[in-house]
Amino acid sequence: MKKTILMFCAAVMLIALNSQADIFHTVGGADNDWASPDAWEGEVVPGSNDTAYISYAWNSTVTVASDVKIGHIYFEGGLANVTVQSGGSLTVDNSGDGDGSITHNLKNNLMGISVEGGTILVDGVYNLSDGWYWDDGDAYGTNYLWVSGAAVVEIYDFKVGEEDDERIGGSWVSISGNEATFGVNSSLYFGGNSVLELTVAADGTVSYIDMLGGGTITLNGGTLVVDLSAMTESPDEILLINNTGTDALVGTFGSVEITGSSDYKLSYTGGDGNDLSLVPLPKPPTVSLIAVY
Repeated sequence: MKKTILMFCAAVMLIALNSQADIFHTVGGADNDWASPDAWEGEVVPGSNDTAYISYAWNSTVTVASDVKIGHIYFEGGLANVTVQSGGSLTVDNSGDGDGSITHNLKNNLMGISVEGGTILVDGVYNLSDGWYWDDGDAYGTNYLWVSGAAVVEIYDFKVGEEDDERIGGSWVSISGNEATFGVNSSLYFGGNSVLELTVAADGTVSYIDMLGGGTITLNGGTLVVDLSAMTESPDEILLINNTGTDALVGTFGSVEITGSSDYKLSYTGGDGNDLSLVPLPKPPTVSLIAVY
């Protein structure tokens, strides 16, 4: 009988340890370090079976400075931010009860993830949805992923923006310089209110998006912004998205802004024929003047 009771208690404890929980970030706590219990309600640090809610508060920022595993991240709204610092890693894991995904609720203001030299690995879908607005329609928001320094980003399925043209705000992906690596394993989608912003380094290279698994790339409008102002060299091609599959890019961006140089144009057939890249504009023909006496 005692043995049966002990086995029952052990089973209950195992279920409790492996069950999924919703854990909310505590705003105004003494410590915003993800690994600190003080940063979370109930002083429980969320793990790979849990959903972490980053929500509804002004300047609600969680900093990742160590190795973190979480089952799901849910941004609820407000100024809700996660910063992954150099030396820190954030793995959104689908090996437990979580689905390995990141979801943005369609609320207002600025919320998202800034990878400042750290690492983020997303096993599921990263749904960077469009911003939404208050009931009076006067305020709008933007969801973002900012990548800088020697960051490492790997996402299974990356969806940026939605197809709903009535949304106010947008989804913003910014990649700065050429030190980071940015990979997508399955499919890549940019919707109508999305912005992809790339800042090219002095040598004319940028941390391009690399389609690691050869998946589909869909460009359903949105805006591409490429800043060439720091460039001191003039390469024959600047790769922006490396399409490792055999299919062509699907669709186009709705708007293209190339700043800092007027010498390049966008190509949807760059690289080996199906990459997104900047290529030099044709040089005008040279006209020689011959004096006639």
